[in-house]
Amino acid sequence: MTDKRSGTGRNAAEDAAITPGTGHGGGTVNQTPKPAWQPNPNQRKPFEPEHTLSLVHGGNSDRTIAARAELVRPRLYEVCPWLHDTMDVVAVDRFLRAEARALILHAYIIEVTAEKGAGKVPSRLWEQATAADNLAAKLGHTLGLDPTGRAKLKQTVASTEHTLSDLMAWTALGLVETSAL
Repeated sequence: MTDKRSGTGRNAAEDAAITPGTGHGGGTVNQTPKPAWQPNPNQRKPFEPEHTLSLVHGGNSDRTIAARAELVRPRLYEVCPWLHDTMDVVAVDRFLRAEARALILHAYIIEVTAEKGAGKVPSRLWEQATAADNLAAKLGHTLGLDPTGRAKLKQTVASTEHTLSDLMAWTALGLVETSAL
């Protein structure tokens, strides 16, 4: 008869007949303790901080992007001297990071294509490169680095200068109080 409370499928007499250290089939159970955990002696040492051993292309590495951005910065200021204004620092840095990432990914795609063919470039990398190019183009447009962006920037500056000259003329005529400016 089975003891329904214990759920073992045995009755109390059968449970008492099993002695510690023996299995159900009468064999002994291994009672030796497990040894303490030991690291694999063939395992490599952890990477040091600032390493580049696991770097594939650098398009996701902040250090690699920052280094490339600093190489692009002098050329940007040479071509676009109006960006030296301190008010544009954040926008310029954002553009430089986007452009640097686009250049890094493009260089890696060119390298893989030359060595193994375009079919060996992962589709995700093509997507990342396209997104990086689009972002750099959008940010460059905002800074006036393309013809339409530059035209909009000039129009905004001209409009602002016109408004300021009007305000100065009205102030001189006494039509506008200087405290309102």
